[in-house]
Amino acid sequence: RDTRIDSFSIRYDKFPLISNAAVRLMAEVEMNLADWIFDFRDNELLINALPLGFDGQISLPPGGGTMMDFSFTAARSDFAAFLSLIPAIYTEDFASLETSGSMALGGSVNGLLKEDQIPSFDLKLNVDNGYFRYPDLPAAVSNVNVDAGFSNPGNMADMTRIDIPLISADLAGNPFQASFSLRTPVSDPAIDMALNGSINLGDIGSFIPLNEEISLKGLIEGSLEAMGNMSSIEREEFHDFHAAGSISARGIEVSTPLLPAMLEIAGAEVQFSPRYLSVNSFESRFGDSDLSARGRIENILSFLLEGEVLTGSFEVHSSYLNINEIMPSVDAEAAAEEDQEVALSVIPVPDNIDFSLDADIQRLIFGKMDMGNIEGHLRLVDSQLMLDQLGLDLLDGRIAVRGSYDTRE
Repeated sequence: RDTRIDSFSIRYDKFPLISNAAVRLMAEVEMNLADWIFDFRDNELLINALPLGFDGQISLPPGGGTMMDFSFTAARSDFAAFLSLIPAIYTEDFASLETSGSMALGGSVNGLLKEDQIPSFDLKLNVDNGYFRYPDLPAAVSNVNVDAGFSNPGNMADMTRIDIPLISADLAGNPFQASFSLRTPVSDPAIDMALNGSINLGDIGSFIPLNEEISLKGLIEGSLEAMGNMSSIEREEFHDFHAAGSISARGIEVSTPLLPAMLEIAGAEVQFSPRYLSVNSFESRFGDSDLSARGRIENILSFLLEGEVLTGSFEVHSSYLNINEIMPSVDAEAAAEEDQEVALSVIPVPDNIDFSLDADIQRLIFGKMDMGNIEGHLRLVDSQLMLDQLGLDLLDGRIAVRGSYDTRE
């Protein structure tokens, strides 16, 4: 009759739908154990502060699988119930939130779930003119509007449709608006998306409570459009895929206990096209270290939607790069001892990237090693760092290095 789950999460592929929610199920079930039929009548599922009323039937047919026929709808229509699904907001301060606006949520599931066969489903979410503000903070999030639908006529997952014609909000005077649709997600993802907005990082603390040790500054602006089928990208028929837009950042300063030093991004500009993502400029500092880069990433959409290896090429420059400062877990004393391999083994190389880097580093500090005039080619691929014709000054001499650093198990 009364079942509770303290932490409940649902993911669709790589995307979290519900994260660490408190769930309570109050249900009366009529069970026909001879035919394995379970009837639910006038029951309630409480997810954080969002109550869902549902009824229907679940059965286990003789041919295998699970037959489903049920519907659900939100028993509350206020925006606060929807906000409770967001982990960053559903905290100890949730009860004190000032909120307004309306919400509607409902859906149904009907059909057989068996191996690759899925039942039909239909889920709709609408938020109209949502608003919330913490009483101790000066600014609010307002004009929150959502129109979203997720559906499938049944049988094949490839027939799933995602339609989100509108997501918009005003974050303390920082406007944001986006739309997204997806068709044939398995065989040939067809997307139609747009995003436009800006955020002054210094405003975030005015509408969301932040730890007093966290400091944020700087402006991020972006706009993006993309429409077409992934097969056009794979066949390099770029004229059949539309992609355009840019993201820029300037004056970024991030200080948090999670970082050993302040991260600064004086300026960065990224542009999108059907062929690649172009990093036109990136100027940063981390403590006393500086790093600038430019280059491009070839297959960002295939990486995000289909999990392909991310490929790219960059030119990287630095006048001073202190690895001990950037990665303090690398023990400076241990790195100078004979068991250097033990110290280095804690630095993994990702297995899902293939990046070529042309490096020009005037001075690099690692452990007790002080190296200068580092020039050459590096490649990060398959959990390895490949060094090719890398030259550096060390111990009053010039060294040429070729080899690899392998972190594969």
